[in-house]
Amino acid sequence: MLWTKDANRMCGAEMPRQKNADQPPLLPGFRTPKEAFRDLRNYLAGQVVGATRDETLLDELLKVLFCKLYVERGLGDPSEPNSDPFEVANRVRTIFGKVRLDFRDIYPDGTEILLDPQAICRILEVCDFPLTEAGADPIGDAFEVFIGSEARGRSGQFFTPQPVTDLLVEALAPKPDETVIDPACGAGGFLTAVARHFSANGVPPTAIAEYSTRNLYGIDKDDYLAKLARMHVALLTGGHPRIYCGDSLAMQNGNGGLDRDLPKRGFDVLLTNPPFGVKIVAAKPEVLRKFDLARRWRPEPRTGRLQPTGEFLSQVPPQVLFVERCLALLRDGGRLGMVVPESLLSNKSYRHVVEFILANADVEAVIGMPEALFKTSGKG
Repeated sequence: MLWTKDANRMCGAEMPRQKNADQPPLLPGFRTPKEAFRDLRNYLAGQVVGATRDETLLDELLKVLFCKLYVERGLGDPSEPNSDPFEVANRVRTIFGKVRLDFRDIYPDGTEILLDPQAICRILEVCDFPLTEAGADPIGDAFEVFIGSEARGRSGQFFTPQPVTDLLVEALAPKPDETVIDPACGAGGFLTAVARHFSANGVPPTAIAEYSTRNLYGIDKDDYLAKLARMHVALLTGGHPRIYCGDSLAMQNGNGGLDRDLPKRGFDVLLTNPPFGVKIVAAKPEVLRKFDLARRWRPEPRTGRLQPTGEFLSQVPPQVLFVERCLALLRDGGRLGMVVPESLLSNKSYRHVVEFILANADVEAVIGMPEALFKTSGKG
């Protein structure tokens, strides 16, 4: 769903075609990065000693991929023809020392690559494709392969398929001088889609890195997913995005209010796929009292239009509260692209939500998507 807060700007977009559908095999037997990562997951799960959980294996994979990114940027080559695995591993560990210095927010002092030389070489061999190729998101593929099934059980969210993130980003068309936020960012799918959008439109890599550090924001309640989102954007852009672990509905994190970390004027663009589900306890009673959509709404006798009463509900689905929160985060004239369940717009019990949207924004498009598109993915 696309809308603009208190503005008349119109926009629209067609569903983009899947990128790289006919790309040649990466290596014999691997047609896509996702297939390559499935092979790596099976290899690492069977060969790595002391680390069998998917989250731990993914962390180690990402350390090596950060080093590969440095190689792609000309900051050192870890491998040479016929190099000994131990020599290759030592070069990779040296490069990781530079990574650690540049990304202290992700890798604190003392962090090391725990994989053995054979595992490091296996990753470099299988991941023989560019990490920053325009239109592709191999890091997102790695997240889905390693933690997709586990993430499905967390908080009612799913990995947002790349065709969906690309569609909404193309529709809202963020500009390099605009601020962007995803208040339920998961593993950073929408944020990286913004970076890919700039790359596809000729914005230089250095400018994209500066943009992601200055203007790209994300929030997620899950500390691990917030960390993954920072890694995701950093790997794609080389920048340091402003991604926080916090509660977007309560506007709180471990250090207090999130408001102080966000632009006072509001955001230019908001893109999100918030958690769905009537069984999810989205907010405490004291937080619910900050939302008009947490009130009971009744028809006004004279006009029949629904109006909020002074009575607050004991529980409200998160997708309802996120509608109000997202509009509050936008500046006047800001643009919002949000994935919502069909029931939010078609079910009579949510009529008050539709009226709230129409009273506070100009709806520019409602785009139907098949439910199966989302059930093949995990959170993010």
